[in-house]
Amino acid sequence: MTGVEGNVEEGESSGADRKVGDRRSRAAMIEVEDLTVAYPLGTDDDYVVALHEVNLGIDEGEFVTILGPSGCGKTTLLNTIAGLVAPTMGEVRLDGKLVGGPGPDRSVVFQEYALLPWRTVWNNVRFGLEMQKGRKEGADQRIQEAIDLVDLTGFEKVYPRQLSGGMKQRVGLARALVAEPRILLMDEPFGAVDALTREVMRDELERIILATGKTVVFVTHSVDEAILLGDRVVVMTTRPGRIRQIESISLDRPRYGYDARGTKEFIEIREHIWELLSVDAKKHARATPEGD
Repeated sequence: MTGVEGNVEEGESSGADRKVGDRRSRAAMIEVEDLTVAYPLGTDDDYVVALHEVNLGIDEGEFVTILGPSGCGKTTLLNTIAGLVAPTMGEVRLDGKLVGGPGPDRSVVFQEYALLPWRTVWNNVRFGLEMQKGRKEGADQRIQEAIDLVDLTGFEKVYPRQLSGGMKQRVGLARALVAEPRILLMDEPFGAVDALTREVMRDELERIILATGKTVVFVTHSVDEAILLGDRVVVMTTRPGRIRQIESISLDRPRYGYDARGTKEFIEIREHIWELLSVDAKKHARATPEGD
């Protein structure tokens, strides 16, 4: 049902049914190698380590979900791939070249809608092109195509204050897609919407990604969401964040077309991932004094 690859803590069984790393006979599109990121806490000698020696490869066209407890470095990993955070040690490469900053080949979709309230839907989507110099040809057609793709046709002249939370996030996704990036980096993009809207948006995202073939790195706290969207699920430990295990998901796509959660395969992988996450939860509970 599933294969496993990645870093497994000493003394733990990975449950792997194949050798670590045998998935790739060629270089990955995104390569994260021995990545450590530490943030200063106000003094030269005081740091908090967000990520520690993370290794990860992501193939072109792959949908990888990053799952773990709060504070485990999921967003830091995403932002390092985006070029928004510099490695303390290690490196991130895209097509073999070091990532030294943001680029037009990557777009980020945040949990917050981050829309410009004085701009219409059309002009908010247009903002994605305004950030790219020299790509104005066919701009109007690309904007309309992006709006159509996220099913907001007819709302081009509407302002953000007139939109629901799910519609606002669709605008943010259209703004990311209009720039035609190779990679979408998504940081809990459905975290601010209600549960029902989240279900709809997740299905819509899978439809859009299947239509465009984008490479996606998707951060989430939801085990179900990680499984339903991902080709692989990267399960991380508590801070300092490391990769505990990587699970390959073999559920048929499109997963929005049937009740994937009702399948034996989904139930088994969900239970296994919960077991992985509970290791840190139990350690945290034992380390917390009674009453805290």
